Amino acid sequence: MQTQIENGAEADVFLSAGQKQMDAVAAEYVDPATRKDLLVNKIVLIVPSNSKAGIKSFADCATDKVKLIALGNSSVPVGQYSEEIFNSLKMWDKVSAKASLGTNVKEVLSQVESGSVDCGVVYATDAATSKGGIKVVANAPEGSHKPAVYPAAVLKKSANAEAAKAFLDYLNSPKATVVFKKIGFEIVK
Repeated sequence: MQTQIENGAEADVFLSAGQKQMDAVAAEYVDPATRKDLLVNKIVLIVPSNSKAGIKSFADCATDKVKLIALGNSSVPVGQYSEEIFNSLKMWDKVSAKASLGTNVKEVLSQVESGSVDCGVVYATDAATSKGGIKVVANAPEGSHKPAVYPAAVLKKSANAEAAKAFLDYLNSPKATVVFKKIGFEIVK
């Protein structure tokens, strides 16, 4: 989405899965008065539901239990969080050598659902909304990555700025909060 905004895509609101992407477009494209941190997600390790590999933790990813792991590439937030986690665990070199990279979290999820990889790293909300074929085996270790905070803002060139602001207000409403919590998000206070 960051790249699309930078290349002139018409949009009213940018809701990012990472601060880095929002920060990259903030000065030129974002109305700073509307920027707010909206949601927090968790990072989890998933395996195919029929996996017999015995993968139970992020540490297992550096062992022979994992031949191929699906990760987001370094340009997408889930890939950046994954790299941060495995660097924190001092196993990035081993894990990245067996990575099948996706351009977004849905690709990572799809690789695990199809069983084409042994495991993958996704957001808890993506795992929770999966149509099946996966199971969560571990949450990212505490302190192994920056919080996965989702910022949102109206874009400066919005053709519908007032409606976009109203939409952001709705995303902060109790009605929307119930839906976000139901699929696993935490709400930024």
